Amino acid sequence: MAGSNGSFPTNISVLDDKNFEQLSSLASKKCWKLESKKKDCKALFLIHQCVDSANFEKIVLANSAKEAWDILNKSYGGADKIKKTYELLAMNDQELVRDYFTRIQVLVNSMKACGEKVSDEQIFDKILRTLTSPPPKFDHIVVAIEESKDL
Repeated sequence: MAGSNGSFPTNISVLDDKNFEQLSSLASKKCWKLESKKKDCKALFLIHQCVDSANFEKIVLANSAKEAWDILNKSYGGADKIKKTYELLAMNDQELVRDYFTRIQVLVNSMKACGEKVSDEQIFDKILRTLTSPPPKFDHIVVAIEESKDL
């Protein structure tokens, strides 16, 4: 089914003045629905191949690729879950600053991958707010940064 380079072959007819009659006859015979169903089945097949057994059990009864995707999206919470984790994020008592920055960067990258818009200013605000939370061992650093950058 897959080509030699791992891709699926597609034959898409481009509408022009020479093939309009052919394409319109396909539409009148409802072949468009058949083509759409084929593509949906391929997409569902690919989703089935890309999930582990636990997730497969969740989507095995899905009748369409969209339905399977919606089940997976609901299961993992999508952008809302990541955004909530970001909002509740705080630095642990024994955590190094660089490790905390790494955790923030991972969450920001996940949010951006889900389509969220996160500006550098929002990230700086988050870092400065959470560095001053108890215990206040970084207060003097935060004040110095805010004064030097006019934040």
